[in-house]
This record gives sequence, structure tokens and C-alpha cells, in this order.
Amino acid sequence: MIKALNFNDKTEYKNHKQVIVVEVDDVDQTYEDFKSKTNVITEPTNRDIWGIRCFHILDPESNVIEFYNAL
Repeated sequence: MIKALNFNDKTEYKNHKQVIVVEVDDVDQTYEDFKSKTNVITEPTNRDIWGIRCFHILDPESNVIEFYNAL
């Protein structure tokens, strides 16, 4: 997953072994709700090949959490 997120050159993300994936109704609104409250590591982005729009955060335990909705 880290490779798919284009973090190959960012060593601080290389040790993450888990990704939690959460479907939401509105990725952009969820992003707005989270961006001032936690460590957002990607902004909302369309992943056309997967048919989703998503963004990612790090939780307090340094797990990567993906929030997505279908395109």
C-alpha cells in the first residue's frame, strides 16, 4: 500500500505494516473534518484505476488510515 501511495522516497512511512480502510459518504467533507485535527499525509485524490477518491492520515499509533468513496 505504501508503494501505491507513492511514499517510496519518504522513509518515515516505510515501517508501516497496516493500513485501515474506511468507506465514507463524502471524502472531501471527511478530509475537511480531519485536516486540522490529525496528521494528514495525502489530500483527497482520484484513483481512477481503483474507481475511488481517497485521502490518508496517520493515527496516534502511526497506522495509516485511508478514507475513500466511490467515484
